[in-house]
Amino acid sequence: MGYHILDTYITEEALFPPNIWAQFSAELNLTTNACESFHSHLSQSFANTHPNIHHFTKALLDIQSFTYIKLNSINEPHNLRNSQSKTLQKYLKTIISSFKANNITIMQFVKAASKHYQSKF
Repeated sequence: MGYHILDTYITEEALFPPNIWAQFSAELNLTTNACESFHSHLSQSFANTHPNIHHFTKALLDIQSFTYIKLNSINEPHNLRNSQSKTLQKYLKTIISSFKANNITIMQFVKAASKHYQSKF
């Protein structure tokens, strides 16, 4: 089973290599529910399940305005909440830099990052 994961997702020769599915970042956003969040915000914008076109359009415009605000602030530094998060982000930046400089292999990188996340799950 371990080889299946390597051959399918991890190595550069994999069927789905990391450059397709992975974001190479030390940011600690561990959620993947952006679509669910959008749907939730959209659903909360209506008083009933079948709004008229004007209410629907207004809700979409409100969400679009909110999205523009978030996009404009995307390059602002993200304040980490606690020292453990700061330590983890610093560690991830270190191993990412090591990998980019070809000081460690992809397997060493995956092991280093995975080892650090094991305590979180």
